[in-house]
Amino acid sequence: MVGEAILTTQKGCGYVYNLWLEIPESRRWSVNFFGRKNSPDSMIVSKSLYDSTGISYVDNSFDKFDPDYLFDNNKVFRWQRAARGKGRHLGKGYSDHLPIFARFSTQPFCFARQQNSIVSEPAVMTIKDLYNLEAGPVNVCIHEGVVIFKECDNAVIKQKDGRSIYIYKAAKELKYAMAYNLTVTHLKRHYGNLEITGIRDIEVIDRENDMKKYRITSTPPDLADPQLQNEVVGKVSGIYENGWFHYEGDQKIKLYFANPALQPEDFSMITLSHVRIGYHMHPEIIVERVDQIRKQ
Repeated sequence: MVGEAILTTQKGCGYVYNLWLEIPESRRWSVNFFGRKNSPDSMIVSKSLYDSTGISYVDNSFDKFDPDYLFDNNKVFRWQRAARGKGRHLGKGYSDHLPIFARFSTQPFCFARQQNSIVSEPAVMTIKDLYNLEAGPVNVCIHEGVVIFKECDNAVIKQKDGRSIYIYKAAKELKYAMAYNLTVTHLKRHYGNLEITGIRDIEVIDRENDMKKYRITSTPPDLADPQLQNEVVGKVSGIYENGWFHYEGDQKIKLYFANPALQPEDFSMITLSHVRIGYHMHPEIIVERVDQIRKQ
């Protein structure tokens, strides 16, 4: 657990500050030990890093490094060894601790422009408006976002007749087909895809009974259209070939399989159901579960 401050008995030091408090509570962990998320890796800074001399901390620059490749099936992809972890190293995987980082400067300390947003009232915006914001700390209230996709701690929310957005590792409390008012506290752009990585003040509104109107039910001319980023496709059929999904004549989009075992053979006729459109340097449909793909 992370405390607000740690009192040291060293003369003249006073209080020191744990930088985990800079980021949303849902992201305050670097180790997931059998489902228990903890933060043994910390950066503790003293008041001397908040003055105008020497080295200064760059306000709100602390975060953890958690790109997709550090995970395998939603678990931290730790070093892989033979003999159930007791044998030789297999040359795969990373540490079981996620890296943390912060920036420091030789310039005098100054507060980040968004510092006061923590205590101010959140601005009410649409999901579409979020795509115009810079990544980092925000304070934005989204009304009536419906969960149209849920996988572990990840989800996609969409407003009626509006856009969708992906919530990454911060959606544990959200349930499929439920509508919520919530406050977005942190945005991240991961290889070009906008993601919500911090939320708070979650308020349940109602259950949505007609989920079809929130999905793409008739295949548009181009599933790779940037405006369809993070949308969910109800059902689409086509042919898989060398990483590409060919549909509706000459249209195509990249396919990514979270589990490589789900990847079909080339030239397979397949139907995809309830899949989301992601973006990883290019638009792609993401297949995460066996029930999302069917060979014909």
